[in-house]
Order: sequence, then structure tokens, then C-alpha cells
Amino acid sequence: MRRVTKVLTAKHRPRALLGLFLSFLAVFPIYFMVVGSISPVETFLRRDLGEILLPRAFVGDHMAVVAFDPVFLRFALNSLIVATATTFVSIAVATLGAYSLARLRFPGGEVIGRFALLTYTVPSVLLLIPLFKIVVTLNLANNLIALVITYTTFSVPFCLWLLRSYFQSLPRDLEEAAMVDGASRLGALFRVILPLSVPGIVATALFAFILAWNEFLFALVFTTTSDVKTLPIGVSTTFTAEQTATDWAVAMSASTLSAVPIFIIVLILQRGLVRGITAGAVKG
Repeated sequence: MRRVTKVLTAKHRPRALLGLFLSFLAVFPIYFMVVGSISPVETFLRRDLGEILLPRAFVGDHMAVVAFDPVFLRFALNSLIVATATTFVSIAVATLGAYSLARLRFPGGEVIGRFALLTYTVPSVLLLIPLFKIVVTLNLANNLIALVITYTTFSVPFCLWLLRSYFQSLPRDLEEAAMVDGASRLGALFRVILPLSVPGIVATALFAFILAWNEFLFALVFTTTSDVKTLPIGVSTTFTAEQTATDWAVAMSASTLSAVPIFIIVLILQRGLVRGITAGAVKG
């Protein structure tokens, strides 16, 4: 038994080392950002890599300055408004569309489902100029509504595909029994299917929220003034203007604080997130 264990350990050791190395590459930028946000300015002035990676002292001045900065709070509020509105609209549209594709049989239903996934795979930069032209024509430039509409066009296909798979994993007998008892199709959806689909809806909503919260390209093109900029644009343009040592420390603090809401949401909803992702992978 010990010999088998040793053979398996030696066999899987390269994979384990590769996994650790890839994990290090993924985690190191986050570690550097967090450490840089609480390190003294002198650490950046000396440019000592060892001290930057393992600082001898920690300060919270930069974090406090950014956290109570009215400009940063405005950026955070804009991101919260855009991400929340995008999530609600995307989930409302995708829920009805996904249920229709999963339960109703009509000509072209399968094609529509595949086309929805195909639209999500199109690089967003290819749609930048057409969408910008539409936004300017509708007089929505430099407006949060333009961001909500744009983000919804990208999040709805993704949410539609996830929820469609989740609805297909639920047995039809549940809603058929509800309709036998007198419920309509929509009544069965809202009273039976949606309560059972809470994990999948939560997981899908979280993905839509993160997508809208972190989006950079369209927010950079569609917003020009500080009162409508979101966090990714505000942090990259406002807190790194002069690129001095102090600015970089403040920028890292702003980046860290920008990631805190997402980290907290994922930490709270991680069980529902895992259930929502895995439940739709098995039908029946």
C-alpha cells in the first residue's frame, strides 16, 4: 500500500508543481496589490523588490485617504448603479428567454439558443464602433444608461445560456403537476420553477454583476467626465495621473478597495454559486 502511494505521489508530483506555479502566477498580482496598498511610500521610493514583497511595516494612510475620497466614492456609486441595473435587467430578460428555450417547442428554438452563445463569443472590441455610433445617435453619450444598455447586450446571452441549462436540469413533472392543479404556464414558472432555480439565478446574477463591475473598454469610450466614470476607469485615470510613488500607493489602495465588494459578495454567496454552476451540468 505504501509503495502504491509513493508511485501515485511521484506520478502526480509534476502536475501538483505545475498547479502551484499557475496558482502563484494568478495570486501574485493580487498579493502585490494588497501589500502595496498598505506599505509605506518609502518602500516604493527605494524600489527594493525584497522589501516591496515582504514589507517591514504596514500603514493604512493610503487606504483611509481613498476610502473617504468623494471622487472615489462617486466612482464606486456609478459602478454599483450600472452593475446592479445590468444584473436586474439581464436576469429578468434571460429568465423568460431561457425558460422558453428550455420548455417550449417552436421552430428555430435550438438555433436561437446556439446563436445566443455565439454572440457572446464575438470579441467586444469589434462591436465598439457600431455601439458607439448607436449611443451617439440616441444622445446617450457620457451617460450611465448607455453603459447599462451596452453591458446588458453582453450579459443577456451568457445569462440565457446558463439559465437554459439549469432549467433543462429540472424535471418537467413539477410544472406539469402545477398546471394540472390549475396554474398557468407563467404561474408554474413563478411559483414552482423559479423558487427551485434560486441557486442557478444567484450564480448567473453574480457573473453578470462581476462582468458589469469590472468592464473597462466601453466605460472608457462612452464616459468622459468624472461624474459618470466607473471604478475601473476612475482608478486608472484619476489615481495614476502623475505616476509618482505616492500615486502608485494610492492607486493600489483604490484597486484593492474596488475588489473588496466583489470578494465579499463571492464569499457570502460561494455555496449558492457552486450549487448553481454544478446543478445545471446534470439533467434529470
